[in-house]
Amino acid sequence: MDELLAAFSDSDFDFSGQASILRLDRTSGGLELLLELRAFSGEFQRQAWILTCAEERHSMLRSEPFYGLELTFDHVLLSPYRDAQVELGIKGRATDPKAAVADLWQAHRSVAADWFPFDAFFNRGMPLTELLASSAAIVADGPSRIIQTYAQALQPYVAEAYHIRERMPQRWGERGWEPEDPDVQLLLFEPRDYVVGKGFAARRGSSDLLPPVA
Repeated sequence: MDELLAAFSDSDFDFSGQASILRLDRTSGGLELLLELRAFSGEFQRQAWILTCAEERHSMLRSEPFYGLELTFDHVLLSPYRDAQVELGIKGRATDPKAAVADLWQAHRSVAADWFPFDAFFNRGMPLTELLASSAAIVADGPSRIIQTYAQALQPYVAEAYHIRERMPQRWGERGWEPEDPDVQLLLFEPRDYVVGKGFAARRGSSDLLPPVA
């Protein structure tokens, strides 16, 4: 991976380069990508790279060009795989359910930006305003860093916002539910695409893999 990441830091590529996913193949539990790196000025030569992920957890890969590549252990997209998972409850009807929802939206944006939709971790059994108007309810279930932010946003409105239960992340494996691997990483195709998984590797490919220049 180091050589591929270094290619994105090449001064000529960094100035006018872009990368594209030419092919995506899914293997047993993983994926393989054929990438093209090219620049429109300077001396950077077109390059083909084979990028693999041995164990894919989740991905968002579109056909749009990308301009950078980052491999990280620290991103909110990793929170479902690395954070404790917490169930959030409330006691006491919210004094102003609509205002509470507005503050929850702000809280969500502050911690998750738009990487997760607003309703990703809330109880979808009924509209959120009705849920908050209940005398007691399970409001949300998700990563601790997000749930804690929700709890703080709700404190001015309810008698109590509290953790019902907490558990470590799990994944479905060959033997049923098992603990999630703590080495899961995020590969970010800047600005918006990504792969969550482990066992990332890359190798330079032959230029014969690249299509003719239009």
